[in-house]
Amino acid sequence: MTAQRLNRVHTDNLCHLIQIREAIQRDISEACIIYGMDRSTAECYGGATDEEIRDLAFAIDESFFVPRFRGEELRALLHSPPQLRGTLAAVHQM
Repeated sequence: MTAQRLNRVHTDNLCHLIQIREAIQRDISEACIIYGMDRSTAECYGGATDEEIRDLAFAIDESFFVPRFRGEELRALLHSPPQLRGTLAAVHQM
């Protein structure tokens, strides 16, 4: 095995992939809602082995996970009343 130089993106990807897999294994329906994925995608993530997750996370040099909101959308959320942000974000996802 050759030594691989890991960067922050690799470790971020690894952490997120593990968190998603664990959430799916706890409650697939809730994980689908939280992470915005369909059941087929969730089953794929949920069934990945430790080795598959590690290899995938370390093989890709860019983030698997990108922000859901773009500039203007994020600005609108940040400037909205805190008690409405969850609702506004949910409406945005529809």
